[in-house]
Amino acid sequence: MKKVLSLATGVLLMSGIANQAFADVIAMSFTAGTEFPYVSDPLPNTVGWEFTLSSPVTVTSLGFYDFDDDGLVNDHDVSIWDSSANVVVSASVTTSGWSDAGYFWESVTPVTLSAGTYRIGAAIYGDDYYYSGASSVITATPVTYSGGVYAVGSFDYPDNLSSNNGRFGPNFTFTAVPEPATMLLLGTGLAVLTALRREKTDVV
Repeated sequence: MKKVLSLATGVLLMSGIANQAFADVIAMSFTAGTEFPYVSDPLPNTVGWEFTLSSPVTVTSLGFYDFDDDGLVNDHDVSIWDSSANVVVSASVTTSGWSDAGYFWESVTPVTLSAGTYRIGAAIYGDDYYYSGASSVITATPVTYSGGVYAVGSFDYPDNLSSNNGRFGPNFTFTAVPEPATMLLLGTGLAVLTALRREKTDVV
């Protein structure tokens, strides 16, 4: 009985750690940089960044940067495209969304992205700002930042690569996709708890 209880406790503790590891994570953050408004180009434009995933993630929300933390002037359509320019997830970010870490966010129906290369972009207007020329870009594992991207005159796949370290505005949150070993651990925990319940019933 004590051995079963000890094993069950260990499995539950490890499962708790695993659950914490799969909490929502903000994909990217940047430091410094210069803010730029689009005032002379045809509007809207699309600004964003390219990234690579080394393992699958599940996208849970899309966001847009809140310059000066004073709210958004416009709503912003935000999308993630795969390497074939297909939209895989999108949302309209508004001030009615929730605010965290300098962004406004909108939840999306969870979408799992497999390992590969993607581009995230947001519609931006003349009285909104994006950031460019960041001094550093920090991404959460398994996300790797590849560079800024943009499209002029429409909200569409951002097929142009930026020559500087920037085009920041859109962002996303994700959860890691559990690895088979973790799923096995959780399954083992369930089996142990079932055995523990049966043993307790037999004793009674």
